[in-house]
Order: sequence, then structure tokens, then C-alpha cells
Amino acid sequence: MDKKNINFDNFLASVRYKLYYSLLPQVSSAINGFNRTPNYSNILVITGSPRSGTTWLAEVLSKVTDFPILWEPLFPNEKNIHIHNVINFERIYFKDNEKEKIKDDLFKYMFTVFSGRQLNPTTLRNCDLLRSISPKGWVVKFCLATPLIPWINDSFPLIKPIIIVRHPCAVIASQIKWGWWKKWQNYDPLDLETAFSPVIPTYALDTLRKVVREITTFEEILSVVWCLDNLRVLREDINPSNLIIPYECIVADGEKSILRILSHVKQINLNSKPKSIESYLYKFSSTTHHLSSFNKGNRSLNRWREELSHEQIKKIMKIVNDFEINLYE
Repeated sequence: MDKKNINFDNFLASVRYKLYYSLLPQVSSAINGFNRTPNYSNILVITGSPRSGTTWLAEVLSKVTDFPILWEPLFPNEKNIHIHNVINFERIYFKDNEKEKIKDDLFKYMFTVFSGRQLNPTTLRNCDLLRSISPKGWVVKFCLATPLIPWINDSFPLIKPIIIVRHPCAVIASQIKWGWWKKWQNYDPLDLETAFSPVIPTYALDTLRKVVREITTFEEILSVVWCLDNLRVLREDINPSNLIIPYECIVADGEKSILRILSHVKQINLNSKPKSIESYLYKFSSTTHHLSSFNKGNRSLNRWREELSHEQIKKIMKIVNDFEINLYE
């Protein structure tokens, strides 16, 4: 193919891309008007702390099940801003004095999410619009929902959440490298107490108040947020509806882990036996690309030991121990 043809093909691809995204808001809004209701048996909910592998896992499960991905429906936007309580740290919790009103609003919003009626350029970023018109099911991926898991269990009992947990040092090393969280460097550690003390479990309050008065570094702020993200799933009794799966287990034995997930959400009817799970696993996620530690089919589970200093690791794990989270002792 000569250079002129290549340039013309690139031009057409660019035009198609711009046309698609210029029409996406209007078309997705029209689809949201469809009178659809959730098919809970064909909904996979995936959550975990940011940089825990939620996008990677969602993309693998989407390929295995042929369900499109609904990406981050809890990211703040004009449709859901009224349900966000902890705006500074992009987390959703319930404040006691607003609990019933927020719960009612959140239920209505999440019902439309599970119905496939919250489509927009953000939630469709990992999904072809055509696949969203009449899907067999959904992979709903969000890294802001872990604190809401007990509420999801109560409000949508047919949903079986999949919670991916990754070593806090690996998560924090990735967050520092990725850079998006740098804005938190300007926060005073006491901002954590102001934001979270009204909404976290009472058993963690004293620890939070003690820790925020001792910490001084960015990685320590990230460590506190990791703990608060995972408290309810790692310190409280495990609800049998939930599957907690360590990122490290998926890396060590991907096919076994994916089959375990599919067994957990056993209502799902696959058209055929999961195919080429291994080939799906050993690919970059769409939010990782060149910054991944992934290399020729292997993910370096201990790369964070090279990216964080001994002192940083010590500070991070002290906070994790203070909150009595023992998964990674």
C-alpha cells in the first residue's frame, strides 16, 4: 500500500472517529430513553481501589462473556452529583443525617445503571455504542463503589459483586507513577478526617483520628484512602454474595481465577466454554498502556519494591496495620 493510500485511510479513520464521538451524546441519550429493566442474573459488578486492576479484569470478563462494559458510572457528573458526599476524594458514602434521602436517590440512579440507561461518552469509553443497544448483559466497572458494597448487597440482592484487591504498596506505587492523584498532595492530612469521619464505620474512627495527626507524606495520604476504601470488605464478615479476589491470584493463575469468578456469578449462561482466557489476560488494559509493569505476558508483582523506597513501604504498611487490615501482613 502506498503512502497516499495510507494517508487517506488515516484521514477516513479520523473522520469516522470524530463523527462517532460528536453523535455519541445524542444517540446514547436516546438509548437511555428505552424502557429497559435490569437482568440481574447477567450483570457483573467489578469494583476495587483505583489502580487495582479493575479495568483489566473488566476487559477480560467482557471478552469472555461477550457483555459490554459500562465504565465508571459513579464518576461525578450532572446526573449523579447529588449522591456524592465526599467530593474531595471522589468517594461515595452515606452521612447519617442524609442517609435515607441519599439511599433513595442512589437506588434510583443505580437502578438505571443496571438497566443500561446511564449511557454517555464516559460510561461507553470501553464499549462500542452498537453493543449497548441490546446487550445480553453488562460488565459494570467502578473503582468508587467498594465502600457501597454492603448497601449493594442489601438493595440489589441478586447482584454478586466481584471485589479485586491489590497490595497497597503496588496500588500506591501505580497511583504515584500514573500522576492523576497528585492533586491530593496539596491536601492537609486533617482533610481526611473532615471528609471521612462522618461516614466510615465507628470502629475505625479512633484510628483515623490518630493516623491523620501522625502522617506527613503523600504516600501516607494514599495509604489512608486505600484502607478506607477496603475496610468494609477486608475487616467485616464476608457476605457470601461477594467474591474478594486478590490481583496477585489472577496474575499467578489467571484461567483458574477467571473460572472461579464465572462460577461465583453462576446465573450467567455462556454461549460456549470460555475461550482463550490466557490470551485475554496477557494484554494491556486500556488505562495502563506504556506505564504497565506488564512484560511479554508477565506482570511483575514485586515491581513496587523497586519503585518505592524502604521508608515509603514502611510508612504505608504501618497505616495498613493501624487499621487492622491483615490480608497483606
